[in-house]
Amino acid sequence: MRSTPQRSDEKPASLVRAKVIGRLLSLSDRSIYNYYAKGTLPGYTIGNAIRFDVEEVLATVKANGRPQGLYPDKKRPASTITGYDQQ
Repeated sequence: MRSTPQRSDEKPASLVRAKVIGRLLSLSDRSIYNYYAKGTLPGYTIGNAIRFDVEEVLATVKANGRPQGLYPDKKRPASTITGYDQQ
């Protein structure tokens, strides 16, 4: 769903950085970029920057639910869950 905003007579959409969307969804910036790359969240590429329309993202989340983990089939090692290695 990568696209470039097109000019129209309507009020231009307010585009924000991944950090803002991450705060709204309680996710990291990196996760937001990953969801965008995967096509889960809508966004716009403007030059080398990726921006998000808050209303579009919230509508997508409302319609599809909050994005789940990127790798739901893979289990995380115990060391990343507990914060220390169990040997």
